[in-house]
Amino acid sequence: MYCTPLTFANCAYTARKNVGYEQAVKGLRLLKQFVKAATMDDRQVSHALNSDMPDFEDMLQYEAAVDAGCEVIVTRDKKRHFPADGIPVMSPEAFLSTYGNL
Repeated sequence: MYCTPLTFANCAYTARKNVGYEQAVKGLRLLKQFVKAATMDDRQVSHALNSDMPDFEDMLQYEAAVDAGCEVIVTRDKKRHFPADGIPVMSPEAFLSTYGNL
């Protein structure tokens, strides 16, 4: 299972507002035990910038998922903008229902 450095940054930003920096980092260390950080590089930035999709951050996440070989993208955000013919997108509930017995 992967997430991007953007995911860690977004989680840190949100969590530190609620629990403070030290507790936010502690939570991220716990998360890191269960996920790998997908790489983000210059080629992915170029692809995202040249995509016809309307959300640059979503496309960075998508490009990292493609390069990491992900089979599904899990998100609660129903407004995510990913290519319709690309990696399937699932809610956390649907993902756990489908893959929870692995």
